[in-house]
Amino acid sequence: MDPEAAVKDFKQKDMDLNKEDVSGSTKLLEVTKQDDTPCYKLEVTFEGKNVRGKGKGGAEGMTLEKGNIKGTVTALLPTDNKTGPLKESGSVTVRSTFSGKSPEGKPMTVETTMEELAEKTYTRK
Repeated sequence: MDPEAAVKDFKQKDMDLNKEDVSGSTKLLEVTKQDDTPCYKLEVTFEGKNVRGKGKGGAEGMTLEKGNIKGTVTALLPTDNKTGPLKESGSVTVRSTFSGKSPEGKPMTVETTMEELAEKTYTRK
């Protein structure tokens, strides 16, 4: 994983993290077939720690004081590289601590945990 690319991606979303707080890897699990198409089965893991900033789409007036993102994705990629993945599955967990003010102007802190599980299957044309 390229930590500098991850930092740049988060910066586009008005969030900051240090490249030292980014880690990840890609591992070849096996060579297999999906619908008679030879594929690489890959596992991608990633983690970003100590994310902070305003963040696009966040509640107005709230600041992301601390956030962490961690995920794993398994993908079947055709060996001929003619199309994108044929199948993806994975999970992402995001933990965030926001600070700001309530509508009444009182200081408040909001802690959230979001977990997303997904499985996608694509057809090759």
